Amino acid sequence: TAAGDDIEDARSGRVHYDVFENYDMKVRVYGDHTAIVTGKTKIKGNAQGKPIDIVVQFTDTFVKESGRWRLAAGHVSRLKE
Repeated sequence: TAAGDDIEDARSGRVHYDVFENYDMKVRVYGDHTAIVTGKTKIKGNAQGKPIDIVVQFTDTFVKESGRWRLAAGHVSRLKE
C-alpha cells in the first residue's frame, strides 16, 4: 500500500497498533547530508478486525536539507516467522 493509504487506515481506525517497536537499528552517515537507517520493527495489533503479529525489516534514507533531516526514501519487507 502507499504511505497515504497507511495513514488513512490508522486515522480511520481500520488499523490499530498495540505494539510498534523499532529495534536492531543501525545508522550509517555518509558525508554531511546523507544517512541510512536500517532496523526491524515488531508490530502487533489488528487491521480490519484481523490480528497482526509480524516483524518487518526496514531501510530509510535521509537527506539533510536546509539544516533538517528529511526522509528521502524508505523500504519495508516482512520477515518470515
